[in-house]
Amino acid sequence: MRLLGIDFGERAIGVAVSCPDRRTALGLETIRRESPEAFKPAIARLREIIKEYGVSGIALGYPINLNGAESESGKKVLQFKKKLEANFKSIPVVLWDERLSTSAVARAFGSEKRNDLRRYKDNVDEMAAAYILQGYLDKLAKENEMPDYDEDSVITLTDDEGNEKDFFVLSHKRKNGALYLLAEEAVTDEDEEAEVVHLKCVSPDGEDDEMVFELITEDNDDAAIAYALFEDEYDTFEIESENLE
Repeated sequence: MRLLGIDFGERAIGVAVSCPDRRTALGLETIRRESPEAFKPAIARLREIIKEYGVSGIALGYPINLNGAESESGKKVLQFKKKLEANFKSIPVVLWDERLSTSAVARAFGSEKRNDLRRYKDNVDEMAAAYILQGYLDKLAKENEMPDYDEDSVITLTDDEGNEKDFFVLSHKRKNGALYLLAEEAVTDEDEEAEVVHLKCVSPDGEDDEMVFELITEDNDDAAIAYALFEDEYDTFEIESENLE
C-alpha cells in the first residue's frame, strides 16, 4: 500500500504520495490553510487523499536545528502529528528529518535561496513533501535489502559448549528491519529427522563482516513474529507446524 509524505507549514501543507511499490515519491498537491489555527479543512482533505490512494502510513517532515535541538516549528509539527494520530488511528505517523528538503527543492529549481522559491509557491510545498517521503522510502528500501540466501546457503550455529551445527536456509524475510530465516538442520544419518528452525540475525556487523544468527526458541519474543512470517511457506517445504513449537 502507498505511503504519504507531508511537509507541514502554518499556511500550506505539502502532500506527496508513493507509488504502490514504495520506491518513488510523487508530489501530489498543496493544501492551503486560512490561518495557522485552521486544521479541520486540511484534515478533511487528507482523509479524502488517504481513502483515494489507500494510504497505510505517513512520513511527516520534522524540522530540527542543525545542532540537533528541537525548533519552534518542530513543536508545531509535533502538535500536528497528534492531530493526525487522533483522526487516523489505524495509520502510523513517523517523523522524518526535513532539514535538507527545502534546499534540495531549491537546487531542483536552480536556486540556493529560500526567497527565490516564492514564485514557485504552487509547487514548492508538495515538492518538499516528495523529498521528505523519498528519503523515508530510501531508508525502508535499504532496510529491506535481502542478502542472497537460497537453498544452497548454510548457516552455522555454535552452542555454549562450542559444538557447531549447520542449517540449510529454506527462506528469508524481513520484519521491522530485522532479518529472519527459516532453516533446516543438516543431518548425515538418513534415519535422523532433520530439525526445522527459525533464526534471527542479531549482528549484521559481526567479525569479518559476517552476519551472526541466533536460534529463536518457543519462549523467545520473536517466536510469534517468525511463525507469522513463514506460516504460509510450511506447506511449500512440507513442514509440520508442530515441529517448530
